[in-house]
Amino acid sequence: MPLASKIFGGARFVARRVLPAPARAWVRRAIENAGNEPPNRPRLREAIRASGSQLKVIIGAGETSFVGWLATDYPLVDITDLNSLKSWFRIGSVQALLAEHVWEHLVPEQAHAAAVNCYRLLKPGGYLRIAVPDGLHPNPEYVDHVKPGGTGPGSEDHHFLYTYRTLVKLLEAAGFEVCLLEWFDEAGTFHFREWDPNDGFVCRSTRYDERNGHDPTAYTSIIADAVKPGGRRAGSRRMSGKKQYADHDIPLDPSLNAFSKTSI
Repeated sequence: MPLASKIFGGARFVARRVLPAPARAWVRRAIENAGNEPPNRPRLREAIRASGSQLKVIIGAGETSFVGWLATDYPLVDITDLNSLKSWFRIGSVQALLAEHVWEHLVPEQAHAAAVNCYRLLKPGGYLRIAVPDGLHPNPEYVDHVKPGGTGPGSEDHHFLYTYRTLVKLLEAAGFEVCLLEWFDEAGTFHFREWDPNDGFVCRSTRYDERNGHDPTAYTSIIADAVKPGGRRAGSRRMSGKKQYADHDIPLDPSLNAFSKTSI
């Protein structure tokens, strides 16, 4: 057995026995990425150069990859650390960011820092498409699955369960204009605004999650486009006429559909 494998195996054994769940999750991610960082670094540099001015970045990609999008992951790219980001990207150079189920893994201070960093990275008119578990989902099994310390995979590393209100507040505090795309409200009603998967594909959504075959909201997310003011983006027509969310009221306009409360 290679020496590195022995060391990593021993670290996992110790972590399981002596560390609390959040710390174990951090150790696991560090171990999984430790052997991959050196060879990934030159590939990422080359991919950034090849993207030119059309830089679209997936944050916390894991095994996810989409044509035309640059996949990045922690710890090589740390969205909470501006110095880490500046070592890869020029401020104001990124056209689009995509983050599916990333922010719930951040403590509130990190979540705010990450949102501000995303704002800095984006060009005027650029956008962050963000998706997080929905704390207002009406099915208690779903909530138990995704809450911090819940029953679902990875939930031991979840630190915050968002509602549409808390997510909008976070993004607006960073300077973004926010357009909600999918979310549950306090009455258990699901809201959907048409969105283009080419602008950022979110698997855990009403249209694309395979768990929704017999129930369109069995597994959904809060999905939002957070746009940096000052420019014009493709698809920005979806932002036209929208009410600003300063008071966090939701505009039930003709372009928005609502599904009745359902259960998994």
